[in-house]
Formats: sequence, structure tokens, C-alpha cells
Amino acid sequence: MTKLFPIALAALALATPALAEKTVLNTLPKDVQKRIAEVREGCPTESTTSGDEGLVSFTVSGREGVLIDELALCQGGCFKGTNCATGYTHDITIYLRAGKTWKKELATDVTEPIFVSTEPVEPYKFRALVVSVHAWGDEADKTELKCYPRNKNNSTAWKHEKCDYVIKWDGTRFVPKPL
Repeated sequence: MTKLFPIALAALALATPALAEKTVLNTLPKDVQKRIAEVREGCPTESTTSGDEGLVSFTVSGREGVLIDELALCQGGCFKGTNCATGYTHDITIYLRAGKTWKKELATDVTEPIFVSTEPVEPYKFRALVVSVHAWGDEADKTELKCYPRNKNNSTAWKHEKCDYVIKWDGTRFVPKPL
């Protein structure tokens, strides 16, 4: 019996990290996990991420948050038809934990790589997010991040014109402000 105890203890020690390791990815809604898997499948082998790689975890108002940037899922590379489109357009989404579930708080198309600022130590409190959006739409547009083309006579202005925003947490929601 005394010989089995050290063996059982060693086996438990080896198994515990695997049992205790719960990634943010595994807690996200199934449709979000599926989209992340689809993007990763389209990345070139050398640019593929796995697990929580490419996800930015942070906290706001004591709640757990995660930012999903489709470029980051392919190590920052833009692969048309996989994780970005014309003009470097790609999706970003922020989810916040609400009890045991995740709630989508912000989702938008952006252009250019994004910049995320968090506190440098755990729990990595969210400071700000800086994004660029293409110029498109009009005053009837209901999107939060508005950027209207300045050259209205150019049908491709949306590809060349953009607006920059800084997005901060106000204690209840993410608030974008033009730069």
C-alpha cells in the first residue's frame, strides 16, 4: 500500500495541470469557437495559432473579457478570403463574461492592425483599443464607428480613406471616440 501511494500521488500531480487547464477558447460559445477554427484552418501552416494564442484576455469592472482579432488568429497576417478582405478589412469582437456565459459587447470591421492597451500585470485591466475603420456609409448608417467618405465623387474612396478611433470602457460599455 505504501508503495502505491507515491505512484498515485505522482500520477495525480501529472494529471492535475491537464485537468485544471481550462482555456478561454474552450469557454467561448460554440459558434465563436467554430469561427475561430474556420479562420485558423485557412491560415498558412507557419502562421497558424492554437488554444488561446491570438486571443487578448483582459478585465473590465472586475469582469473577464476577451478580444478576438481575426488577424491575430493567423499571427497578424492578412490572408484574403480567410481572415481579411480588400483594404485589410478584418473583424474584431469583444466578449465579456456574464456569469458562466459570454456576451458580445462590441463587433466591427476594421482596417489596419489594431492596438490594445492593458495593464502590464494580471488581471490585465483594459485601458484602450485603437482601431481604424474604412470610410463608407452615410448619415442613416446605424454603426457606432462612423466614417463617411470625404471624397463623395470617388466610388473607391472607402478603400483609401479611413477614420481612427480610440475605444475605452466607461464602466458600463465600450465607448468609441474619433481621434
